[in-house]
Amino acid sequence: MNRPVFFIQGRPLPDPGKAPGGIRYTVSPDYFQTMGIDLVKGRTFNAQDTPSTPLVVVIDEAFAQNFTNQDPIGQRMSQNPSGPIYEIVGVVRHVEQDNLDGQAERTPQFYLNFNQMPADRWPGSVRRINLLTRTDVEPTSLAGAVRGQIAALNKDQAVFNVRTMEQIVSQSVAPRRFSMLLLAVFAVVALALAIIGIYGMLSYAVAQRTREIGLRMTLGAQRTDVMRLVIGHGMKLAIAGVVLGLIASFALTRTMKNLLFGVSATDPITFVSITVLLAVVAFVACWIPARRATKVDPIVALRYE
Repeated sequence: MNRPVFFIQGRPLPDPGKAPGGIRYTVSPDYFQTMGIDLVKGRTFNAQDTPSTPLVVVIDEAFAQNFTNQDPIGQRMSQNPSGPIYEIVGVVRHVEQDNLDGQAERTPQFYLNFNQMPADRWPGSVRRINLLTRTDVEPTSLAGAVRGQIAALNKDQAVFNVRTMEQIVSQSVAPRRFSMLLLAVFAVVALALAIIGIYGMLSYAVAQRTREIGLRMTLGAQRTDVMRLVIGHGMKLAIAGVVLGLIASFALTRTMKNLLFGVSATDPITFVSITVLLAVVAFVACWIPARRATKVDPIVALRYE
């Protein structure tokens, strides 16, 4: 995607095609408060910023990194070498506008003041405006009132695509949610297969060792000894499987980074919790055959063929 370029005043002009690019937004003064975007330093737009006053611009933290060891407040920039010059008056937090990847290399963003848009640019160059409303009540309940106010200002103005922020975010993550749902389904199936596998293996092992278990109990082995024998055998295999699974998981998590937000691909809490879950599941799967083994009648077991 082609990004609007910008030029910082007082610096040599970059080579053609080498100018830094950013994402440009034209917003009203209340935009940052409405969207909950925190101010880092300086100020945002106010009522004193008009078409007749010097042009101002607000940049984000990623943009501010172009001013290493310098305060960006008061610096000047333009969108082309011979175009209007804007004074930087504020720095705000970086916002993930397109997605929630949170990538390390963030695209710089800068905001122009809608109230300073020259009259000769309106309405020809502006084809669509996004109206944002912040409310303490159910947002959709105000849709009719907002439509009415817009119609009162301009009855020919079309209002469409009315959505809440929750719906916008939900739609943006829908592909990942579907992918994660599939992974969750496969994970549950795999966990169920693991339980069935451990249970079936130990049940078969107990059946094969019925004579041995009966002999041990005849010679004085207690039920706890039999339980420890069977569960220990099963847990050794389960722990070996968990270790191999963790190694494979660390190797494969790099391919899942694009599906994650707010958590790293090697999040220790996730790995520890899953390890504990698998250990508990394996223990339960081992405990049932072990309990059955303790009920073996020594006399019957010694006759077992």
